[in-house]
Amino acid sequence: MTTNALDLTHTYHVAPALWEEPRCYWQAVASGVGIALQPLPTKRSEARAFQFKLHARPDGSVTLATSEGPVRLDGRALVVCGPHENKSAATPFWLHAVGPCFALEVADGSGRLVECENGNLGAGTSIQVWKTALAASIPSDWTTLPADQQRTLWKFDRSDGFIASAWMARLVNKDTPLNELAMVGTHDSTTWKWDSANYSRTQDLTFLEQLKIGVRYFDLRLGDDFENYHGGKNGFSFDDVLKDAGQFLGEHSGEVILLAINRDSNAPKDPAKVAQFASDIEDVVLHRPSRVKHRVHWFAENRIPTVREAFGRVVLVRRYADPRPTAPGIALTNWPDSSGTTFDNTVGGVTVRIQDEYQLVQNSSKKDAIRRLWADMTAATPPAGRWSINFTSAAKAQQPRSYANDINPWLGANLNFTESLRGMFVTDFPSAALVDRVLRFNAFY
Repeated sequence: MTTNALDLTHTYHVAPALWEEPRCYWQAVASGVGIALQPLPTKRSEARAFQFKLHARPDGSVTLATSEGPVRLDGRALVVCGPHENKSAATPFWLHAVGPCFALEVADGSGRLVECENGNLGAGTSIQVWKTALAASIPSDWTTLPADQQRTLWKFDRSDGFIASAWMARLVNKDTPLNELAMVGTHDSTTWKWDSANYSRTQDLTFLEQLKIGVRYFDLRLGDDFENYHGGKNGFSFDDVLKDAGQFLGEHSGEVILLAINRDSNAPKDPAKVAQFASDIEDVVLHRPSRVKHRVHWFAENRIPTVREAFGRVVLVRRYADPRPTAPGIALTNWPDSSGTTFDNTVGGVTVRIQDEYQLVQNSSKKDAIRRLWADMTAATPPAGRWSINFTSAAKAQQPRSYANDINPWLGANLNFTESLRGMFVTDFPSAALVDRVLRFNAFY
């Protein structure tokens, strides 16, 4: 979908433009009630109706599926709300582009707009309409949008051809390098067993649950005993990770998993132990006898593969020290702790630019840090040979969850007003809606 067109041969779901979660949506509560979308005709006699059927999704949003087509709408269209059989009882609305979103305006010349509050938009043929009208000139930057206009914009998102648990298999171009995709990762990915009030907890979803909502990059902090650590043992070992990764890839052979492995900062600094850890990881990757029972197929070259090259494999991202020229994995060993700026690693011909500043007191400071990579990630023509990895996590004055409760909706709102995206956000407590928002910047068939 482009910013000012709807292709009626596809399926869409409607969500408020400024919310991460689909809290409001078109809803049919009686048989025969739905939404029709038709072109804005030059002459009334030329109108062609395109009837939509409604399908409730598990997350509460609604899928709109067209039964006629094809046609492409540029600019305005007419939305008709009402019983299918009784067009005279239908209520018409103009649907017109406002930047990358759309406004729904009552088609009676009043300028009244369909707005959203928490809850459902619509019950039968009854919908909520406010008298607020959009300004004649509205900024495309949502951060400058007046508060009284924020609820009036809606996103029509493609929902066909997209399954979160198998999104890579549905990519149009499977020869795309991983650095050119829009992806979501998780920070300290195996912490869901910690008490919810513990500062060490950064995730609610299990490893498999994260995979199923579309997360593909996992941040692991291993001890020499191959347990995952974050303030102590997480209760989910490296072997557990490999077991679930193998199970998932066995069921989804068109997917790719990236494991970013670092040695826990509290592990002994003795050079011999550092070297032994690197050797132990290599044993796992090369399927030599090791301390893990489960095996996966690895991509362990020091370059960024295409999706096709890595199908069904685990890509090793190496953050731990291993100076040997034959060391396995994509080497991202230049990783200063909570750097106050972005930093780079070079992998083949690709510059991997990373923002991972987490020791911040103010939420606004973390947002400023995220913005450092924003221009590169959202450029219409992204910088060649670049992989942007943008951490949204923070922990200092607040618990990670407190930061995430503000940062994640803020990120989702920004993405609603973004034309394109390339790179990866590494997150705490990502919702399925936030992951969905990021992944839809990829091209699916």
